[in-house]
Amino acid sequence: MDKRIVAISIVAIMIIAVAGATLALGNDDKSTNNIEVDASLSICGNANGDYRIDQQDLDIINDIINGKLAATDYPLADANHDSKVDQADYDFVKSMIDKKNTYVYVYDDSQKFVKVNYPVTKTVVVGTNPITTAILIGAADCILGYTSTSYPEIHKPIIDNSRKLGGTIGDLNTDEAMANFMDLDTKCGGLDAVIALPSYLKKSTALIEKAEIPIVRLDPRYGWDSISGALTMGYLFGETCEKRSQQFAEMTFSMLSDINKKLV
Repeated sequence: MDKRIVAISIVAIMIIAVAGATLALGNDDKSTNNIEVDASLSICGNANGDYRIDQQDLDIINDIINGKLAATDYPLADANHDSKVDQADYDFVKSMIDKKNTYVYVYDDSQKFVKVNYPVTKTVVVGTNPITTAILIGAADCILGYTSTSYPEIHKPIIDNSRKLGGTIGDLNTDEAMANFMDLDTKCGGLDAVIALPSYLKKSTALIEKAEIPIVRLDPRYGWDSISGALTMGYLFGETCEKRSQQFAEMTFSMLSDINKKLV
């Protein structure tokens, strides 16, 4: 493999780690104005495929309605996921911007559209990377349960305040774990979602689906994918976490921009 590619990959990982650590420590004062963020928020309504939902998305939807743009070129413009782009989508995105919507559709990393309550306030996370991301974006209070983790110190905010359900890191694959999960769902008045890596929950998917709890499969593990995963999770957990995830993305690309300038 080209040594330059390896070097770039290592730098990218280091930048993401530093940005995450900086944000976790509360040092988010660095100005990131006019930074181009090359990461995508996978929420229906994000018509232009950037990292936030705003007036630009409304403009694109309006142009589609008026025949100036093709809906097929903007798959996330169908905000209410009814297979057409019309005034209802414009109104829905307006409600998303105003934080008046009660649900959203996620296009997750298993290439499925998943309807989820908004904001998500009661969830179970499955996998160490989604747990780390939830802590990074300030969503620890929204995590009611987790399967297991091999990072007790890093994941302490969730370990101390949520229920360990059991099973393995990637699945509720024991009778006890599944019973604990169903008990938690009942006691909290109904979970909003389960967030897991795409390849996880092989044994317990049927149980979760039977309970009519949405499964959002995100993969915030490697490189730039971790930024897109953080943005999507941040949006789901509400306005405060959304802003924090955007700060993470902006800080990451700001650092990358600074490094690129020094290399030129």
